[in-house]
Amino acid sequence: MKHLLFLFLLLPLTISAQKKIEPSNSITIVGAVKQELKLSIEDLKKYPTQKAGNGKLNIYSHDGTLRSTLKGLEGIPIKALFEKIEFVVDSPKDLSQFYLVFEATDGYQVVYSWNEIFNTLVGDNVYVLTKADGVGMDMMEQRIAVVSMSDVRTGRRYLKGFTKITVKRL
Repeated sequence: MKHLLFLFLLLPLTISAQKKIEPSNSITIVGAVKQELKLSIEDLKKYPTQKAGNGKLNIYSHDGTLRSTLKGLEGIPIKALFEKIEFVVDSPKDLSQFYLVFEATDGYQVVYSWNEIFNTLVGDNVYVLTKADGVGMDMMEQRIAVVSMSDVRTGRRYLKGFTKITVKRL
């Protein structure tokens, strides 16, 4: 009987710990930019896509445990979203003080530095996914997602329900 009571008390906690991520329908770029940009799924479909890395990504947790594998990955290089964005900056030297906060609908945030995106190979391997596991962006459970194909612990920056980039300066 004690075990049954324990199970009933524990079950609601495990269910609430499995938080469902609301799907996103647009990405907004805000913050230290001259003009904010909002891109709907339809807007994103107009961007050229490419195979993301080798088209496959193992998702590893913070401790290196394999969580899942994404296959058939296609996406928009993140740099493409910034082609029309101008940062609020007095000198190009100041760009090293900028960082980008990527945010999901559930509030989860991932940070990249300006240099990491625009001055290293990491930036060449960050994609907004347009296709994964044979499913297009508008049919994906989280709709919009972003991945860094270069990361070792890929799950840390696999952002589902991706909805906003805030450009900040130190």
